[in-house]
Amino acid sequence: MDSTTTSWAAALRSALARACAGPCPGCLAPRRAPFCEACRKASAIRGSAWQDDADGIALLFVGTWHAAPGISGTVRSPLGRALRAFKDRGNRHAGRCLARVFAETLAATPLALDVLAPVPPDQSRLRARGLHAPGWLARRLGATTGLPVRHDVLLRAAATAPQRGLGPRGRRENLRGAFAAGPALAAGLRVGLVDDVLTSGSTMAEAFRCVRAAGATPA
Repeated sequence: MDSTTTSWAAALRSALARACAGPCPGCLAPRRAPFCEACRKASAIRGSAWQDDADGIALLFVGTWHAAPGISGTVRSPLGRALRAFKDRGNRHAGRCLARVFAETLAATPLALDVLAPVPPDQSRLRARGLHAPGWLARRLGATTGLPVRHDVLLRAAATAPQRGLGPRGRRENLRGAFAAGPALAAGLRVGLVDDVLTSGSTMAEAFRCVRAAGATPA
């Protein structure tokens, strides 16, 4: 990494820090953005991403939707509350804090990737929300790591019913055939798939299947 790249990265980190100035989005403690230490602990946010299996595939996680064991209070973690505020209520401060934690945590994790690809949204839900959380997170991660973000690697091939309320089997069946290879998905490409929430793993499993079918390697 040359001095120009180093200076650019430092300037980006400084800009992200200024953008997140304000209260912790998890507990609203003043001047504790992006997340205070208590909310980091309750959300299992660590110095780097951690790996776990979901639906038979190994995935990297930044934090948990549910509060960590032994944490008193609500079942939903501070990270989960911030994500809900961002997705459902359009809270951009929460979104900026989430993006910073997401990017910094994954940037500290070894990533052997060629490209980042946000999981494409169902268009009706995108219109209703007015934002695409996976795309928002992927852009910040790309800016931090220098990895290109492509929306033409994985495409949405079919509309699907909402996943909420479905069991694991229903989720898998609902998403079957939901994705298709885009023009930028080539054999041998190492693709970092980005999503905001994992419940049963059905969405990522279907996205992985589509990427592998094209001869590329998903992560």
